[in-house]
Amino acid sequence: MGGLARGTHRYRGGCVPPYQFPHTNKGCIQAERTLQMLGALPCGKPLPRLWRLGGLLKKEKMVAAAQERLERSKKNLQEHLGTGKVKWFRRHLGAWGDRHFRDFPWRRTKDPYAIFVAEFLLQQTNAAKVAPIYQTFVARYPTLGDLAAVPVEEVVSLLQPLGLFGRAERLRRSAQIVLEKYGGKFPRTEAELLELPGVGPYIARSVCAHAYGQPLAVLDTNVARILERFFGLEGGRVKWRSSLLWEAALAAAPKKQVGVWNLALLDFGAAVCTAKNPGCAECPLRSQCDWAAQQIRTPCP
Repeated sequence: MGGLARGTHRYRGGCVPPYQFPHTNKGCIQAERTLQMLGALPCGKPLPRLWRLGGLLKKEKMVAAAQERLERSKKNLQEHLGTGKVKWFRRHLGAWGDRHFRDFPWRRTKDPYAIFVAEFLLQQTNAAKVAPIYQTFVARYPTLGDLAAVPVEEVVSLLQPLGLFGRAERLRRSAQIVLEKYGGKFPRTEAELLELPGVGPYIARSVCAHAYGQPLAVLDTNVARILERFFGLEGGRVKWRSSLLWEAALAAAPKKQVGVWNLALLDFGAAVCTAKNPGCAECPLRSQCDWAAQQIRTPCP
């Protein structure tokens, strides 16, 4: 009476038949991996318990939908690359950037150290909030040696209003590494910069483009939002890992003055193509924007 059916497994919430047991269901594991790859499920997080216990059909539908969106995005991008839409986008956004360039102190220098500091401080932080702290920072620590020599607690105290306290230690440690490994000369390549603590593709490419004039496009959440909306793409949850969005970013960037182009994208994302309540009415890209056309066809309630 109290026995289990043959092949049935126990778990904390009761019993499930063998065809629903999550730890032996290869399809469930594969579904998780596929969803994580497509950006539909954060890496390292399992599917919810209800899905693991019998919701295989729902998982399969979600995988299929994510795959369909990815394929549709690839098709959209390839179609746009074969037309003049990319050039149109580059021309009109560049013209907007020339008229609406935001003036910040780190944009007036080619010093790689100063630009590196600015990019560190700007992580997940509003530029207007960063500006006064940046000026205090570079005045107090004008060189790599000055920053490397101070106690980390002093740097943490200065950056405290910006939050994200771990960046103070990483910034100071990066200065020490540049002094030790490169003799105080700031690295000039993306690969070398990526070896520094806390440095990802965005910071590395920004420094190379703005300090050294290298033709390296950037991709962050704001740039991704513009590309996704205008070209009708979907890059998944982790934007900077999306090969599709990187392809779009590289195709859209001009061959010269890429640093200026990168700044135009950032300014446009902050002023017009915002995450919430975008200014579509005054957007110079509206006539060719896939997202704007979709809003016209199916307006939000």
